[in-house]
Order: sequence, then C-alpha cells, then structure tokens
Amino acid sequence: DASGKVDAQWHEIQQERLETLKPLIQSMPDLLIENAKNLGDVRSWTVEENGLHLYSYVKQNNPKIGQMFLDQIVVNIPQNIKDNFYMHLNGNNLAVIPKVLTKQNAVEYYLQKHDPESERFILGYGDSLSDFGFLANCDWFGTPQNSQIRNFTEAKLEADYAVKGYFGHD
Repeated sequence: DASGKVDAQWHEIQQERLETLKPLIQSMPDLLIENAKNLGDVRSWTVEENGLHLYSYVKQNNPKIGQMFLDQIVVNIPQNIKDNFYMHLNGNNLAVIPKVLTKQNAVEYYLQKHDPESERFILGYGDSLSDFGFLANCDWFGTPQNSQIRNFTEAKLEADYAVKGYFGHD
C-alpha cells in the first residue's frame, strides 16, 4: 500500500499458490546451472520477497553478442517444470516463473479488491511478452517502440501479411 505495507490477503494467496512448488523453486538454480554445464558459464539464483521464494533467474557470466545460449537451457528442462512454470527470456536474463505467479493475477486481484464495480478506464503499459496477460485486462495499453511486444507483433504481422496478402483477420 502507500505506506509500504504488504497486502496480507494477497501475500496469503501467493503463499498458498506457491507452497507445492517451493521445493522445485528452491532447487531451480542448481538445475539451471546443470543444464548450462556444456553451454557456458552462468550464475543462477532464486528471487525471494517477503518470505516467499518466487522464481529463479539464470544469466550468462560473459555474454557476447551472437554467442547467447540461454535459450538452449530450456531444451533440457524436465516436463514437470514446463508443466508448472513458464520461461521468459529477455537478453541475458532467463527467468523460470511459476505459472501461478503472473502480473495478470495481480492486476485482477487489485481491481477486484480496490475497484470491483468501477467504470474506471484502465490504461496499462508493458514491454515484455509476459506482460500481455495483464495488458489484456486493460481498456487500452501501450508498449515502448523497442520492446519484445512490439518486435514480436511486427514480425507476426509481416509473416501473416506475406501469407494472406492483406492485414486483417477472417
């Protein structure tokens, strides 16, 4: 809240959602380092906030343009991890995030709790592909010119146009 106090109800919801995944989250850095063993040197850690183990990151220690390999780590992720987590790659950051932990869930909770019957206009901003879920809850949204969302959308539009010969859908 405005005074910096954690929303106890939201914290409890997140704690319940993450409880069964806690062992996987805590072991994730070792798994990510093991998966990178034949690819290159990495570091990995689990992000913890307010007593909750949330998600894990892995980064290359000596990233060089054209020699990024974090996407290859995902290939050997066990199926039980893929079933319960999503991977988000952005430059030299590969995050492995529980599917129950999303900005979309947070936005839906916030709006329901603080403004359930509002006719208020909701405007959102996001740059990552993983932001799209919460942006879909907004009446309007914006994204920076140089962002994952913009670059992905442009590439998909060009590919779609090349196939159909027009912009639009059926």
